Amino acid sequence: MRNPYIPKPPKLDRNNPYDLCIVAEYAGLNDPNNPLPNATKKGLSGAHSLAKCGFVKEIIWGNSEKPGPGVKILEQTKLDYLHSLGHLACNTISVVSNNTIQEVAAIHIARPRARRIIILCDGPHARRYRRLVRYFYPDATRYFYPSPTVDVMTFKAKWNENHPSPLQQSAPKWWMANLKYHAAMLAYDYTGQMDKFVEKFGQRTHME
Repeated sequence: MRNPYIPKPPKLDRNNPYDLCIVAEYAGLNDPNNPLPNATKKGLSGAHSLAKCGFVKEIIWGNSEKPGPGVKILEQTKLDYLHSLGHLACNTISVVSNNTIQEVAAIHIARPRARRIIILCDGPHARRYRRLVRYFYPDATRYFYPSPTVDVMTFKAKWNENHPSPLQQSAPKWWMANLKYHAAMLAYDYTGQMDKFVEKFGQRTHME
C-alpha cells in the first residue's frame, strides 16, 4: 500500500520536459573511498535516467560544506558517478549549501526562471522539500509568467549508519526529523510567517 504522506509521482512527457531536475543533497560520508551516501546515489541515478529519456533539460544539486568531505570532493565524486552511468544527456550545475533551506534558496538564485521543476528525493523528505521549492518559486501575482510546476519523484534509500549527521543514520530518525520540521513549517506557513521560518531555520550550519 502506498504511503499517503508521500506524494504521487507525476506523469512524464518528453514533449513538455522539466526545466530543472533537483537532486536533493544528503551531505557526505567521511570515507575518502566512498563519500556519497546511498540516498545521493539513488537521486543521481534517477536524474541520469530522466535526462537520458528526455524528460529534463538540466540537473542541479547542492554540495554541503559540512558534515562530510567538503564541496570539492562531493562535486567531483557526483560528476564521476553520473558519468559512470553512461553518457549524460543534459547540463549539470551545483550550488553550495549546509541545510535544505540554504540549498533551495541557492538553487533559486542560480536558476530563478525555471518554471517546470521536478525534485528527486526520498519519501520522508518529499513534502518538506516541495513546500520549500514552492516558497522560493511562488505562483503569486506575477502574472507576466506562467505559474511554476513543482513535482516530486521519490525513492527508497538504505541509510548509512556511519553518516556524520545522526538524523541520517536510520530511517526512523530521518522520518521523525522530517515530520518535525514539516509540522513546524506548516505552522509558520498557515499563520503567514513562512519568511520567519526560512530566516530562523535557514541559519543552521548542518545538513538536515
